[in-house]
Amino acid sequence: MPWLLLSATALFAFSGQVSRMIAAARTRIGMQTKESGTPGGVGGLLFQLCVAIYGGFFGAGMGILTLAALAIQGVDDIQELNGLKNLTSAVNYTVAAATFIIAGAISWPHTLLMIATAMVGAIGGAALARRLPALWLRRLVVATGASLSVIYFIKTYF
Repeated sequence: MPWLLLSATALFAFSGQVSRMIAAARTRIGMQTKESGTPGGVGGLLFQLCVAIYGGFFGAGMGILTLAALAIQGVDDIQELNGLKNLTSAVNYTVAAATFIIAGAISWPHTLLMIATAMVGAIGGAALARRLPALWLRRLVVATGASLSVIYFIKTYF
């Protein structure tokens, strides 16, 4: 878990450079590049599919993995990134939740508490994200990911 979170944070932090390297490699081998800001391609689709499968099963770190996957594909606007992340997360969690509900593997008291606290966090987080300049929002995401990586490294190895 800590390695995954650290990797996702690094991918998001350096997504601009990674995206440019991918575009340069595509140009070098003669592949047509996509328009700037338009996510897509088979590699991006496969990366996002892996994130969705992982997120449906485990969930921790999925948000920053999704941000990294979309940013690497060329989505530059942090508000658009966040909206797409929320949309993909909602679809992913809905499918996962339906699977667990059908299987009868839900502890409803815990689930209802998590739904309530997630709603409070989502409303507060969205309000904060709309008010912060894009650069500071990116820095906040990277700082949060780095902090959680440190916490999980300590919990895992010490």
